[in-house]
Amino acid sequence: DLPQTPMRSEAWKLDRMIACYNDADELAHAVIAGYMGWIASTEKGPSGRERLIGGIGELPAPLVDKCSDQMHLAHTEGPAMRELDGAARAYLAALRDLSMQILPLHRYYQGGVYKEDRFARGRSLHARLMESARQFARASEAFSTVLDRENERHMLAQLAELQEGGARDAGYYRLA
Repeated sequence: DLPQTPMRSEAWKLDRMIACYNDADELAHAVIAGYMGWIASTEKGPSGRERLIGGIGELPAPLVDKCSDQMHLAHTEGPAMRELDGAARAYLAALRDLSMQILPLHRYYQGGVYKEDRFARGRSLHARLMESARQFARASEAFSTVLDRENERHMLAQLAELQEGGARDAGYYRLA
């Protein structure tokens, strides 16, 4: 039999999930916002008549993999937190899908292929990217809401413990 890993604390689990969210979320939203900032229509995609072609930034696979690893550790070694675990799984799935939709478009624009095919591939990939971006935005909002609520609950419980014990150290004042 393999030795079992001792269960980690809620704080440890929350730290892993917050780190993943903080590392990936802002970048993912910025990449999509940058793309949407130059295309002619978010509904139809690039027209080919845009004055400035901004392409699409990158959502690096190593960043998504690191986030995935942290989430996996949090899920397998941390205590079960059903609502948070579900939101985290949905977030990670949406993040992975978004990354997979961005990669071919990033290469397409970086390589200048849009000049050769007059944006044909860019337009053909656009709808799937926009759907992935919408799914990611929903998953991001849901995960953020649950993560904030669980983190707040955990900090209030820690503060109550410190107050019961009469401690007024740096940990207390950081939470108060």
